Amino acid sequence: MAYSKGPTIALKYSASPFPGNLEVLVLRGEDQGQSSSLAYAVAHRGLANVVHIASGVCTTSHVNFEGKEKSRDAATYLTQAKWCQFQSKRTVLVLASYKGFKVMEWDGSSVVYSHDLQPTPTPGSQRECFARGVAAVGNALCVGTSEGAVLVFQIATKGSEVAFTQRLEGHTSPITCLASDSYTGALQLASCDEEGVLIIWGNPNKSTESKVVIREMESPCTSLCLWRNFLIGGFGNGLVRIYDATNGSKLVEIAAHARWINSLDVAYDAGLLLSVSEDSTAAVWSLPTPTNQKVSQLGSLTITNKLLCGGRFCNTKGTRFAVSAYDNAEILTFRTANAE
Repeated sequence: MAYSKGPTIALKYSASPFPGNLEVLVLRGEDQGQSSSLAYAVAHRGLANVVHIASGVCTTSHVNFEGKEKSRDAATYLTQAKWCQFQSKRTVLVLASYKGFKVMEWDGSSVVYSHDLQPTPTPGSQRECFARGVAAVGNALCVGTSEGAVLVFQIATKGSEVAFTQRLEGHTSPITCLASDSYTGALQLASCDEEGVLIIWGNPNKSTESKVVIREMESPCTSLCLWRNFLIGGFGNGLVRIYDATNGSKLVEIAAHARWINSLDVAYDAGLLLSVSEDSTAAVWSLPTPTNQKVSQLGSLTITNKLLCGGRFCNTKGTRFAVSAYDNAEILTFRTANAE
């Protein structure tokens, strides 16, 4: 499966160096026959670059966490910028930071909800308090914290009504990533942390406890995906592991990269996995199916002199994907010959 370089998308500010620093949103046309459009988000310090491409027209803007142009307050530096699509069909942009998180309308035009995190006083503890890891499950917004907890909120269909519902506890180190199957709407949440512990939870829209705990303690888990009955994790040691999401058993282990994996993404319809690493490579893999349990590498690209920090498919067929790189003010796109 050969990918070639597509258009380069210019950003106003370069990408910050943290895992998962690229988000892609497919906006479906409301009218029948109207084509979909794409939006991209990349974090830079305390703001998110937002690029919207519709009918060949590119609109670039940026959304500040504090509403100020390039705030120098390190507490407002982002740890994630993520679009969440809820069962109610509402889409919001969530900005997580070292101060807390904000929920905004999808284009960043207005703030829906703001939540500051207060550090828990612990004698001798030097741990900073921050939000990291964001996922939507049903109509629940889930946000991970540096204390290892996952905070759950219910988001109204419209307006600014946001209600805290529960706190999920099971991790003892900072959350690195949350994942949900937003494509099929399965009411399941997965989380991982800096120690390499992965947890699969029940439905966070109800009072829930951890269902499955997986302990891969030798390296941090940096990225997660839920696809069908699989949980897929990317690790700091360059490994990709695929687990059974019902019982946590390890099905496949891939020595995918030479360095830290910074992003995983799944093309749902095609059953393809994208892995992006600090080793400057982006690889595409076929995922297991009921009739074929093997995983194969279908393509790999080396992006010279770029420390890749984010990667996302741009459609569910896996024919296009995009990557971001640290200290680089552009998004690089790649496509197959038959890409739409």
